Parts: sequence; structure tokens; C-alpha cells
Amino acid sequence: MWELFGEKGEKKVEYIELIYDLIFVYLLGRSNELLFHMQGGFFTFQTYVTFLYSTLVILQVLVQVLFTMIQQLRNVIVTLKLMTKSLV
Repeated sequence: MWELFGEKGEKKVEYIELIYDLIFVYLLGRSNELLFHMQGGFFTFQTYVTFLYSTLVILQVLVQVLFTMIQQLRNVIVTLKLMTKSLV
């Protein structure tokens, strides 16, 4: 994917990306714990709705964060291109 931006080789991971990854893994793990609350071998309707709602909220936040990061990356790339064109 990074070949599209003209970058070859491995990409260094920023600490903020690692922090976001850890937060989302933690949140998904916590929401999965809801599935262990069974009564009589079955999930209650309230447990299922809570699990579904919390998972959807976590995924929505993840998508929003990724979209924002991609937009910022595009802005940086455009700015760098404009700066290099003005130098030439």
C-alpha cells in the first residue's frame, strides 16, 4: 500500500497508533466479557443488546479515528507536494 505514496520498505509505526490499537483491543475484550454472563446456559436479551450496542459503538469510534488519521495524512502529503513544487 505504501508504494502508492512512493515509499518503499518498512513503515515505522507511531506510538499513537500503538496506543489506539491497545485501547481498541482492550475495549473489544471488555465487551466480549458480556458474553460470559449466561443464565441457564443462554444469553439474556439485555446482555445481547448491550454487547451488540457496545461493539457497534467501539467499531464506529475506530472507523472515525481511522478516517480522521487518513484525512490528516492526505493533508500532509498535499502540503509536502506543494512545498516541494515551490522549491523547484
